[in-house]
Amino acid sequence: MQNITILGCTGSIGTNTLDVVRQNRHRYGVFALAAGQNIELLCSQIQEFRPKVAVTASESGRSALADRLSASGLNRTDWPELLSGPEALVRIQ
Repeated sequence: MQNITILGCTGSIGTNTLDVVRQNRHRYGVFALAAGQNIELLCSQIQEFRPKVAVTASESGRSALADRLSASGLNRTDWPELLSGPEALVRIQ
C-alpha cells in the first residue's frame, strides 16, 4: 500500500484525489491531510481516512479542528497529530 499526503485536501483537486483513494483503499492510504480554512470538511476527512497528521493554515484553525474533533466523538487515540502553519506543510512533504 502506498501512503500519500494531500495538500489542499478540502479543495476540488484534493476532494477528487480522496475520491480516488476511496475507490482504491487496497492501494492507497492517507499519511497526511493539509487544509486551509474548511475545518468542518477536514474533520470529516480525518474521520474517514484516519491520517497520521493533519495540518491547518493557522494556529486558530488547528485549535478549531481540535474542538471539532472533540465534538465529533472521535476517540482521542484515533486523532492525527495536529500541526499548523507553513513549517508544518514542509514537514509533511
